Amino acid sequence: MNDILYVVNNSDNVKINKEKLKDFANKIDFEKGIHWSKENQMFQKLSTEEKILYVFILESINFCFWSSYNWLVDYKGETYHGSDSLFYSMTKAVENKSIILDVNELLNLSEEQFKNIFMSNNILPDMIEERYKSFRNTVESINNIGLDKLINDLYSIMTEKELEEYICKNFKSYDDKCEYKGRMIHFNKRCRLLIGDLYYNNKTIRENTKALETMLGCADYRIPQYLHDIGILIYSKELENTIINKELIPYGDNKEIEIRAATLYVLEKLKDIVKETKPNITTAEIDNAVWRMSRTNKTDFIHHTKSIYY
Repeated sequence: MNDILYVVNNSDNVKINKEKLKDFANKIDFEKGIHWSKENQMFQKLSTEEKILYVFILESINFCFWSSYNWLVDYKGETYHGSDSLFYSMTKAVENKSIILDVNELLNLSEEQFKNIFMSNNILPDMIEERYKSFRNTVESINNIGLDKLINDLYSIMTEKELEEYICKNFKSYDDKCEYKGRMIHFNKRCRLLIGDLYYNNKTIRENTKALETMLGCADYRIPQYLHDIGILIYSKELENTIINKELIPYGDNKEIEIRAATLYVLEKLKDIVKETKPNITTAEIDNAVWRMSRTNKTDFIHHTKSIYY
C-alpha cells in the first residue's frame, strides 16, 4: 500500500473526493459480488488439477476488452460481451474439447487453433496475438515448473502476499509493474484475479491464506470510469480531454499509473468504511461488487490503454 500512497500523494492528474466515500460505501450492492466460478457448471465439474490449470490459463488472457466492443459470444441462448465473452469462449472450448486441460496438449495448441477458439461471428478479440503469447508463456512456465510441483508450491504458501510474489516471479506475463517518479509501483491486477480464483476454488489454498485480508484490489479501466462518473475520482482538464478524445494513454504513462493507484486507494478506503458494519469484509469483495456495479454504468468515459496487464 505504501507504493499506492506514494502515487496518490504525488499525483498531478487524479485527485480523490474523500467526502463522497462514506455515502457510496453505504450503497455498495454485495449481492452482485458472487465469484464467477460459482455460476459456471462446467468449471465446478473439473478436477482439482484441471481447475488450477484452467484459472492460470484464463487469467493469462483476461485483459483489454474496451477495444473489443464488437466481440460478442453466444452461449446457451445468451449473448455475452467483454470478459464474459472470454469466460464463455473458454467454457465452450473445454466442453467441446477444443481445449484439453493437459499441459502437453496445451503446449501443442497452435496459434491458429487458439484463434479458432475465440473466433465469434468472424470476429476475434483485439490483441489476439498478445493473448496467445501470454497463454504460451503461462503454459511453458507451468511445464518448466511441472504441474505437480506447481500445486505443491501453491499449497506450501501461507499468505496471499507470498502467493502474489511467487506467481509474478515465475509467470512474467503476470508481473504488472511500472516506474513512477523514481519508484517501482506494483499493480499485479491479473495476478490478484488469479489468487481470488485459487482462493475461492481450492480448500487447501483457502485454509492456508485464511482470508484475503491484505491483498489490494484490481486496477483496471472499468472501476475508475465508474468512480469518476459518481464524482469520487477527479481528473485534471488535460486528462479529461485525453479521455474524451479517446486518445491512447501508453501503459506506464504517469496519467495511467495515477488513475490505477487512485482506484486502489479508494477501494481500500471503502473497505475501511464497510468494516464498521461488516468486520470480515475484504478488498477483494469490495472490488468484485464495485466492478459488477460499474458494468451497469452506460457512459464511455474510460481511459484507453492497450495492455496485457488489464
